[in-house]
Amino acid sequence: MTRCSVGALLARESSDEVNQIDRVIAYREQARLLQIIVVSGRFYLGAAGANPYEFQIMMNLWEILWL
Repeated sequence: MTRCSVGALLARESSDEVNQIDRVIAYREQARLLQIIVVSGRFYLGAAGANPYEFQIMMNLWEILWL
């Protein structure tokens, strides 16, 4: 291998690692946002005295929307 091809290979591997780290950060941000939505939804439904079955239906809909 020439020096250029070794450098290109290292740059590509580094880029793949950066992309993987970016994806992990994005997943963590989405998980945190979903956690905030779940907690606020529980508080809202609890304050409204909602039926637990209605709460479960809402949670299932949120899971579908986040897929």
